[in-house]
Amino acid sequence: MVRSKNLGESMSLDNCLLKLNNIKVFPIRKTDETHYMITAFDNSEVGYFEYHSDKKVMYVSDYITEICELNFSEEITLFEIVNNIFNKQEQFSFLKEVKAFVDGSDSRTYNLSISSNNKMRMFEFAVKRVEHSSNYVGTMRNIDAIISRNDLFSNTSTQLDVVFRSIPLPVYYYDLNGNLLFENMYQKEEFATMNMLIEKHVHGDKLNVTQYPWIHFFEMTHYSSTHNKFEIHFDLNQNTTLYMIHRVVIQNGIDEVGLLYLYEDVTDVHSDDKQLNKLIKANELIIEIKDLVDQVNDLNSMYNYLLSKIHIVIPSAKRACVLRLDSDDNMFITASYGFAEEYVNSVKLPFSDSFANSSLRNDYSKSVILNDIQEKYSVLYPDINENTSGFTFESNMTAPLVINGALYGLLSVDSDQNNVFDAIDLNLFDYLKVQIERAIVKYKTISRVKRNSIIDPLTGIFNRRHLMDLFEQYSDDAQQLNSKFAFVLFDIDKLKKINDSFGHVAGDKVIKQFAFTVSNQIRETDIIARIGGDEFIGLFWNISKEVLTSRIKGWQELLELETIDYENNKIVTKFSYGISVYPDEGKTFEELLKESDTKMYTQKL
Repeated sequence: MVRSKNLGESMSLDNCLLKLNNIKVFPIRKTDETHYMITAFDNSEVGYFEYHSDKKVMYVSDYITEICELNFSEEITLFEIVNNIFNKQEQFSFLKEVKAFVDGSDSRTYNLSISSNNKMRMFEFAVKRVEHSSNYVGTMRNIDAIISRNDLFSNTSTQLDVVFRSIPLPVYYYDLNGNLLFENMYQKEEFATMNMLIEKHVHGDKLNVTQYPWIHFFEMTHYSSTHNKFEIHFDLNQNTTLYMIHRVVIQNGIDEVGLLYLYEDVTDVHSDDKQLNKLIKANELIIEIKDLVDQVNDLNSMYNYLLSKIHIVIPSAKRACVLRLDSDDNMFITASYGFAEEYVNSVKLPFSDSFANSSLRNDYSKSVILNDIQEKYSVLYPDINENTSGFTFESNMTAPLVINGALYGLLSVDSDQNNVFDAIDLNLFDYLKVQIERAIVKYKTISRVKRNSIIDPLTGIFNRRHLMDLFEQYSDDAQQLNSKFAFVLFDIDKLKKINDSFGHVAGDKVIKQFAFTVSNQIRETDIIARIGGDEFIGLFWNISKEVLTSRIKGWQELLELETIDYENNKIVTKFSYGISVYPDEGKTFEELLKESDTKMYTQKL
């Protein structure tokens, strides 16, 4: 039997939710073989769906499209559907069913409430793994009518104890004098004691939690005149537990006849709800990061925005920063949140001497939590607490950022308090780490593509395509300002002879030396570009021919002094040039190029 771990090995609920964002949902494709079957399902008001784990794609029938109010004019993910149709509690019920398949289940049937057309409706889901594959098929059908019939049947029952015994929660029933009349199989001795405390609290003897060290928190809410809800945080069997206790006055007509207590363990629900809130906020932030990468002009903008939001996802994070490594493997802060500027500017220390390095131990695949920093590291690294900003490092989460297999930097958050980061925080931090790494790679790819479109790869100066764009800008500015600029064509002398005599490597060195020398001598308003082979063009704003000629001769003298040593040969870089002026000697690129070319060859003669 195939055991598909398509959502991840032993995956936690938070990772399951985040993975749903990678599953795309489409209308089902009706083939000749499946058309009648799927149409029959739809006509019977039964939804049909397929999940293809290898492609991370889900296909849904028309009935599901209608019930979930899906609009396929835009890309839809399973995360979006789950977020729209389920409330928070149902979302985690759904995720637990998903996790059951991840852990090896082959079929499941479960009921969930769906928000459809502005009302809640109960649906039965039946899902089965296709034999000898990692794909799944399933159906969903509305069972409101079935539940209504069951409710009607329950309401007709006169056997109160039968109802109580069917409830899979601790239930106690007292008379009005406080005598215990009934308790079901889930009762615990601690709960009976708690009932008496609650009864005193209700009748005016307010519960003093400090008298009961096993109770951490106690709060009452009035639902109605006959129904109170208590939220109580207490120790049970050496575990800290959160319970909701419902106290309901049972009436026979207008007469009160008894008190019912029902205990509901919401420890996991409370944790799941807290976890879900974090995950939703994290996913929103991830979406913002993805959008931001396509818009920002530098990575620091993305870092600063991320760090300003990260405490929303991880509230315990009081400070955050992105640390980069320079060529000597020294760490420095490139973006920060919560740190004073003077501290940011002062940080520069070898990565090998950091407590982050000590904790990562050359494993850059995942994030780590550091606790007891002062106790563990203050002796090894006494400088960690020497700052004038009034804070200490007690706990920290560090995520190594790895690009192309090499350590690129670190994402770091910390707190003045100890043991404040938990496993949920760490999972989110790992996910943020992956997304930031992807964002950096994407940004670098985009930057490289943009750079390659305007830069000559041999010399590192502008290429012909970008020069044409700049020429248009120069022309427009000159017209508007009634000004001029010089157009200069440069040609390296005897490059073919150098290539023939010493090889093309030597010729490339000559080209690069010319580009390097001239680009470092021109003003910020000037442009130098390679248009091909041994030819270059310069645009020089608002300068006379006499001054420009003097400067160019200075560059010629400089190149004659800086000879190139190549295989025991000294090569001198020489060039010729021709100057024309916009708009006196031409208004188009072609006109100025022709004029400059004529003057350059006159100079060569």
